[in-house]
Amino acid sequence: MAYRSPHRPRTSSARSAIRTIAGAVFLVGAFLAAVYLFRHAADAKRQKEAPSAAPPPAVPAAPVLDVTPASAAFTDAEPQGGGSGTMQRDLKDGLYHLTIHATLPAIDRAKTSYEGWLFSLYPFDYVPLGELATDATGAFMLDWEGRPGKDYATYHEVIVTRQDKASEATPGTHVLDGRFPN
Repeated sequence: MAYRSPHRPRTSSARSAIRTIAGAVFLVGAFLAAVYLFRHAADAKRQKEAPSAAPPPAVPAAPVLDVTPASAAFTDAEPQGGGSGTMQRDLKDGLYHLTIHATLPAIDRAKTSYEGWLFSLYPFDYVPLGELATDATGAFMLDWEGRPGKDYATYHEVIVTRQDKASEATPGTHVLDGRFPN
């Protein structure tokens, strides 16, 4: 005869199998219910946060033009000398505005011109400003406006070069160099 413990009554193996299956079904059901509730709560939260109507399309804001009005004198860059001038920058009607006035040696305008250049050293970039014209007194001048929406805050260097019209070298020989304060 087999030994039976008085503290533990013998149960049928069928009952044990049913309990195991019921426990597994209960755990799977609880897991699926938790997943459903978690996803349903997340969907409800997203619906509350979503606007009822589509938002109006975003209009890009115009860049802030951070240019301090300033004046500066040019430094003569040629060994033989003879050049001097001033430059002035400011904002007019939201556009960068640069004016150059210079006294430079006379040139043959058919073969040579004086050109202005605006430089940014970091990040490196330059903008050709165009040919300097002469006023009634024979002084060279340039009045230039920047492109709308372009920020010239890092452009502190202004250079005047002598350009040979037959050559494609750009920029040409430096005649005047100037720097605005940062």
